[in-house]
Amino acid sequence: MRRTLATIAATAAVLALFARTRPAPDLARLGKAIQQEEDHVTREELPKLHNVRLIDVRKKEEFTKSHVDKAENIPIENIASATFAPTDTVVLLSEGGAHAAQAWVILQVRGYRNVFFLRNGTAGGRKYEPGRDGC
Repeated sequence: MRRTLATIAATAAVLALFARTRPAPDLARLGKAIQQEEDHVTREELPKLHNVRLIDVRKKEEFTKSHVDKAENIPIENIASATFAPTDTVVLLSEGGAHAAQAWVILQVRGYRNVFFLRNGTAGGRKYEPGRDGC
């Protein structure tokens, strides 16, 4: 019996070493960032950023048809497993902006802080109108 308990305890200790525990997301911080519009950038602000990685979260088929120059395609269903360097400034984009905003939340919860979504998405020269396109 003692040997069984010792084996269980040792196994639990080894598993604990490999377990990935993350603190709960700071929802108040996320809400504040959204309220103060710290979650997005405009096309005009892009040149001021450093080490930018433009990540288009649309489906591969949509990305292939048309995409922003220098953008990489990581569909939203894969964004949770994507990795970025600590020095990267990640700018997410999607057709209207809603999926990019959702990807922003996913990456924030994963601990990435230098992440933004592109206001107005891939819509080109359309003027930004609050409330349109899910942003």
